[in-house]
Amino acid sequence: ESKPGLGDFHPLEMRYGDVCKFWGNQCRHYTVANETSDTRVSLDFRAMHGVFFNQRPDENDKCNASLKIGSYYSYTSYG
Repeated sequence: ESKPGLGDFHPLEMRYGDVCKFWGNQCRHYTVANETSDTRVSLDFRAMHGVFFNQRPDENDKCNASLKIGSYYSYTSYG
């Protein structure tokens, strides 16, 4: 999607070495099976400042994802 809720899906055409950054937490997205002999790699990074992290479960969360530090999420630092 180009904007949340639009549903205007289209393929993302990229060349070797290209990188794409998008708001995957807001826009729906998906992939299809790789039917080529080439390897496709996708990396997913989600980062936020620690003061914004809320470990309390959202009662509307349909995924039942664990938001506890040490499960899926972890702290990191730089500098």
